[in-house]
Amino acid sequence: MGAAVKYIVFFSLFLVFISSQAENLTLPDSTYPNTIQARQAGEQAKLLPAPYVRRGTGSNNSLNYGQSVSVDGNRALVGALGLGLESRGKGAAYVYDWVNQEWQLTAILQSDDITNEDFFGGEVLLSGNLAFVNMTGGTTDLPGAVYVFEFDGQNWTQKQKIMAQGVVNSDNFGGSLSKSGGQLMIGAWGTDSLKGSVFVFEYNGSEWQETQELTANDGVAHDWFGYSVSVSGNFALVGAHNDDGESGAAYVFEYDGSSWTQTDKFTASDVNINDWFGFSVSLSGNRAVVGASNDDSGRGSAYVFEFNGTDWIQTRKLIADDGQSDDRFGVSVDQFGDSVLIGAPGYSLDSTLGTVYLFEYNGSDWNQTLTFTNSAGNLGNEFGNSVSFNADHVFISTLTGVIQNGVTGGVVVFNHGTGSWLEQTRLLPDPGVHDYDNFAQSLSISGNRALIGAPGNDDNGYNTGAAYLYDYDGQNWHQTKQLTATLGADYAAFGFAVSLSGNRALIGAPYDIENSIDTGAAYVLDFDGSHWNQTAKLIASDGATSDAFGYAVSLQGNRAVIGAYLDDDHGDGSGSVYVFDYDGSQWTETQKITASDGAMGDWFGQSVSLHGERILIGAYQDDTSAANAGSAYVFEWNGSIWSETEKLEANDAESDDFFGYSVSLSGDRALIGAYREDDNGSQSGAAYVFDYNNSNNLWSQPIKLSADDGGANNYFGASVNVLSNRAMIGAPGGDTGSAYVFAFDGMDWSQSEKLTARDGTPNDFFGFSVDQTSEHTLIGAKLDDELGASSGSAYVYLNNDIIFANGFE
Repeated sequence: MGAAVKYIVFFSLFLVFISSQAENLTLPDSTYPNTIQARQAGEQAKLLPAPYVRRGTGSNNSLNYGQSVSVDGNRALVGALGLGLESRGKGAAYVYDWVNQEWQLTAILQSDDITNEDFFGGEVLLSGNLAFVNMTGGTTDLPGAVYVFEFDGQNWTQKQKIMAQGVVNSDNFGGSLSKSGGQLMIGAWGTDSLKGSVFVFEYNGSEWQETQELTANDGVAHDWFGYSVSVSGNFALVGAHNDDGESGAAYVFEYDGSSWTQTDKFTASDVNINDWFGFSVSLSGNRAVVGASNDDSGRGSAYVFEFNGTDWIQTRKLIADDGQSDDRFGVSVDQFGDSVLIGAPGYSLDSTLGTVYLFEYNGSDWNQTLTFTNSAGNLGNEFGNSVSFNADHVFISTLTGVIQNGVTGGVVVFNHGTGSWLEQTRLLPDPGVHDYDNFAQSLSISGNRALIGAPGNDDNGYNTGAAYLYDYDGQNWHQTKQLTATLGADYAAFGFAVSLSGNRALIGAPYDIENSIDTGAAYVLDFDGSHWNQTAKLIASDGATSDAFGYAVSLQGNRAVIGAYLDDDHGDGSGSVYVFDYDGSQWTETQKITASDGAMGDWFGQSVSLHGERILIGAYQDDTSAANAGSAYVFEWNGSIWSETEKLEANDAESDDFFGYSVSLSGDRALIGAYREDDNGSQSGAAYVFDYNNSNNLWSQPIKLSADDGGANNYFGASVNVLSNRAMIGAPGGDTGSAYVFAFDGMDWSQSEKLTARDGTPNDFFGFSVDQTSEHTLIGAKLDDELGASSGSAYVYLNNDIIFANGFE
């Protein structure tokens, strides 16, 4: 693979696109770098919960997400050293764009030549459509480098890897970054026995070229010159906080049109040993701000210098009104206009939460006007380790503390509202990762929109669950929203079952808590044209503990059908199904359905399908024909109530076939799975098609479908979906798993295609869930390990002429 960018567009997923004729096609740099081996016809995309970050075995508290932040206009860049990203110390940089009044992750930048322990992403710099990300080399022997990425309006692409002549690993090349126009300055504070230096690069129209190395004219070993750097126009400011017994200094360089020359050296007017003056620097026009984070026993301070046209003069010393020892005020500084932002992260675990201070200049003096704090912070979280802001947005990193549900590190964003700064969002390193999320446990597709459940998601608590929405724009699938339940409970498994109907979603949470008992619930979310909003939480009127209400759901327009397969009206685990209708203002439970011959352990309601005025309900442990042979019930609406009109069973039923484990309705056709049927080997599986004859009001004897290459433990029929004359049947067992397409030509059903995952691995359970429209087929692989153990994924297939070559359309 060449240098490329692993990216995500508009909070989209890892998308790989391929034409149906592709063989050994190498994708260009503008997509995820990979080589595709003879893909299945029509496979269009693989969906994973964003952001796409391959996970290693490291814990989240080693991510160092927010190690550095940079904001420019309506775009922000966040660095993460990445201890725990794929392999220890690999790192990444995250691009966010302000879109539709929210910050959306639009790209994750990485380079292909980064390896373990390289520490990519410790320093980042954003300048318009250019992103600069450092790699210090970490504990490897590699010298540091700075990677340049450019946005072309659609994709981020790596354009250059910048290295300086003669640097070695211990030089820490890339330890600080600053750019102004065509001048780029890169600190290397470890050169020459930590004396330090700054390398200047100029852009020649096609690449950045090294033009000069800056050093202090009085520099000595261990000064750490270059630990901080800032350039603005023809001035550059370089910090050396270890200078002169760690009292510190900052050096001014001026550009004469051809080279940079040192013209001044700043020290604090009240200098003391160990002040660390120069730990951070910021230069903007004729104003310089220098942080002294260890001043006054770690309380910290910052100094303002102004250039009067001839000399630089210290005009003010800034301190926090409420400063305390070990606050480390001045660890980070940034300027915008007449405002200065100063971070005080508080490095002592028992001292502070971290605070960031805003100072504003009124024309005669500087005043502290505002403080920013982390509302979800805890002691020692280093809030304020890095800061960056402009007129509209403030980005503040919190490097080590837990800020949400056990996830450490993050960036808190404040936006400037009507005359005030308001906390707007929190950017987390990995808001959907991913071990045992079981993404694609359930899925549903409606038009150009897909909904995928991940009941094991832990974002809001252990196994609270989530569901992800994707929209298709005619070319690409984009993740547009992650849905979670308001006040969702631990173990609720929100997303265990999902159903999508236009702009409405129904999501089951079968172990949700209501009135202190785990009755289960189902949530209705509606799209208003701009946002998805939770509009109702549906619960059973007679809900009892462990009913598993929400285990199965089906939605069509203003009607919702919800299974509670462990309800006990006819004995423990007999099961029931609830119908809810929406009258334009509220949802109302209109009927509770049970089987006329329901019995203990039938699990009636484990699967449901609603189509028009007909409901199909599976009871796969029904014992009528044989022990656990299973059955499915048809209910129809007569204008006033739902009535049971038919009980469907396999005409060759045997014990433990599990007929009814999956069900699907399309008009007058029913498709029912029996994944443990054993004609082709133990648990090879089968599916049965029933057709309703309107002339005699009877359901036909079933047509039995099985895979041409069926074998033991294939679990064919674990998932089913029928759409007119097309049937999709999942077989998640059998190595990686598969899904089969069957077509009806007016006389007979025949297998027309077998689909497998391009990158499938054993026990992915590809085919555990299936759904389709006339344009797309969606197949879930809930145990895929792409983002962690059993994290799950979903595959989109384009229903092209190859898939339907045998008269499928």
